[in-house]
Amino acid sequence: MLQIKLQPEYIATIGGLHITNTFLTSVLVTILLAIISISFRIEQKKRGNIFTNALRVLIYELLK
Repeated sequence: MLQIKLQPEYIATIGGLHITNTFLTSVLVTILLAIISISFRIEQKKRGNIFTNALRVLIYELLK
């Protein structure tokens, strides 16, 4: 019988909470998907709002 024991690579421990590479990757992917979702919603609404335009420029600069 084949047994594979995978153990996560710990990057840091903060207050007893072990941060692994898998956890960090999932957080970064979630943030990226949230930014993309916000940018699509802004494009759909197309408001002439100053806040919306500023957020659109910020997201554009982050993604280029």
